[in-house]
Amino acid sequence: MTTRLMMKGPSLNAFLSVARKCPTVVTTSFSDAVDIIADKTKRKRKSESKNQPSKRLKKPERIEKYFKLEVSDPEGVEHAVATTGKGRADIPIDHLAVCERVHLPIDEGKVRQLALGMIERFEPTSIYLTVVPAVQEDFDPINLERNRYEVVHGRHRLSALKFLHQEGRMTSLPTLEGGTVTCYILGMSDEIGLNYLTLRGNDLAAKMVNKPSIHDLFYTLQGLSQIYSDQELVMKAITRYANLQKCSDAQKAALRSFSKWSKDALKKAKDVLVKYERFQLKDADDAVMKKHAREIKEGKKFICSSELFIGLARMPFNSFEENAEDILSEKLSLKEVVKSNNLKLERKKKEAKIVELAGFTSMENVRSLYPEKFTEDVIDKLPVQPQALSSASSLEKYTVCVFKGDTDTQSTAKELEVIDLEQDLDELRTLCVRARRKNVRELLKQDISSVQAKLPTLNPAAKVSDPYASQLMRANP
Repeated sequence: MTTRLMMKGPSLNAFLSVARKCPTVVTTSFSDAVDIIADKTKRKRKSESKNQPSKRLKKPERIEKYFKLEVSDPEGVEHAVATTGKGRADIPIDHLAVCERVHLPIDEGKVRQLALGMIERFEPTSIYLTVVPAVQEDFDPINLERNRYEVVHGRHRLSALKFLHQEGRMTSLPTLEGGTVTCYILGMSDEIGLNYLTLRGNDLAAKMVNKPSIHDLFYTLQGLSQIYSDQELVMKAITRYANLQKCSDAQKAALRSFSKWSKDALKKAKDVLVKYERFQLKDADDAVMKKHAREIKEGKKFICSSELFIGLARMPFNSFEENAEDILSEKLSLKEVVKSNNLKLERKKKEAKIVELAGFTSMENVRSLYPEKFTEDVIDKLPVQPQALSSASSLEKYTVCVFKGDTDTQSTAKELEVIDLEQDLDELRTLCVRARRKNVRELLKQDISSVQAKLPTLNPAAKVSDPYASQLMRANP
């Protein structure tokens, strides 16, 4: 071993220890020795990490995982598409029809816009259609142009072409002089596969712009539910669609909730969503119309936010049916109905917490003892999240105050005033932290001091720390 040793003490001992384990010729410096030691340590850590439990995947990672699983699944719908191709042919326009087994609705406004766009600026490559044989038994695999077909992807383009064909203007377009349209032919025939072809085509054509929405998955769910009695089969297909469109877990849970609705409720929900995305409900007020003026001009859809869609799915279907006509007639907005239901669900959670803290068996017993202190308006006003610097939420503090006798002599209005001041205090603190200008921060600090001075003068519920923490522990062991 030839070595230039420039080290002393612990560094030399560490180097010699590694050198004994590595019977190689070494001509090295201190930095090289450190690299060797680090490399050995790194390899050891890697081997140890194999036995460690895998970390929980984050939301984007889970979505990507489900997408890749569906793409690689040999029994999935994506694989089926790749293995059922019959070829490509120029098919006469009269031999083509829109597939009625696809459950996404046709937008007549979009059809007219496409027809106008084809006359103004026609792009031949944009009209290739994906089709399936209309009658599988009579299909001629040799003379493809002689068969009749149903269009599963490109239905709006076909409708626009038929509109121009009726007016005698289609054959004036480039490459369409012979009245034929180039089609890619697939051999699928089941409803689940046909609907996926439509969603898949829209997804790939969109290229991350105007890609299929959560509305489209709902329309497909509603249509398949009308045909198949096996809802488990339908939901399995919808889950596959959702995985391939990278839907979140919450969105898939919402679709599962919708699968439990009655057929009539699903039909009414479809009517509501169709009108919603066309800006035809009360939700599309002047402010919304102004904000989305460009999208309206371009014929884009007004899609529900994920929060609104999930909130709609949480509603009992009979409750939705009661309000559906009022939504469609613009007496109520969809957002108002969903918000009202969310408020009821939140109130039930709060009532359960109050019953638990009070040690009662039902909310009716609580209200019989304190009829004015636990009205629905009071409960709706009480937050369930703990306030800043507090060991308990306002709901918990309020309940403990009432049942421990701390505020029996106070009015409910004054108790709620304390809670309002605590919420104002949190908001002022947040604004103060975010304020950039010094004079603004100083003014906010003055407001905070003023609110803090008011709290102790109102009632004992203003004390947000230790006293109520101990009472809560006794009330809720």
